[in-house]
Amino acid sequence: MPKYAVEVTDTFGGEPNYSYVDRYVIEAKSFLGAVRKVGRRESLKLRYAYNVGDAARYDAVDDPICVFIEEKED
Repeated sequence: MPKYAVEVTDTFGGEPNYSYVDRYVIEAKSFLGAVRKVGRRESLKLRYAYNVGDAARYDAVDDPICVFIEEKED
């Protein structure tokens, strides 16, 4: 199964703030499956924001939190 690198951090003024950050690796069958797993793990409803190079940014709907997800190379 593919692995995905995940960063969860807070935002300030809509930009990543990194006053706290959680980093971990998650396994999922697809990129969307990884997004869903992260949302469940962090108890967040996520909305796609944009791509940042090889990573995608998702913003929490009700919280000042953003999530970066990218496929991890083995």
